Amino acid sequence: MKKIFAASILLMFAFMVSAQGRGGGGQMSPEQQAQRFETIKKELNLNDTQLAGIKKIEEEYQPKMRELFQQYGDDRDKMMQERTKLMNERNEKVKPLISAEQYTKYVEMSNQQGRPGGGGNR
Repeated sequence: MKKIFAASILLMFAFMVSAQGRGGGGQMSPEQQAQRFETIKKELNLNDTQLAGIKKIEEEYQPKMRELFQQYGDDRDKMMQERTKLMNERNEKVKPLISAEQYTKYVEMSNQQGRPGGGGNR
């Protein structure tokens, strides 16, 4: 009986670790999000209005990104294809809010880790 109990605990632990590893689409704590936006503001030299616009757009796209991870988690190629589409769509919404130079840097930052300002614990 003890062996069955121990095995079920190990199995549950392995499942939890696996679920974290796949991520819920890279969810960040509020502190991590705040730090990421501070990095974006600093790196791109954004004013408060520009940052507020980017935050609004990012917040719109975060649930969509999480949905991709859930929907295509086992099909990495399809997930990356759909993620790229979403990122391009998001970038087009950000583009009018910032200068061409800021936009270029924003896209570079976005491509580095999949999100502007870094992110990702992988």
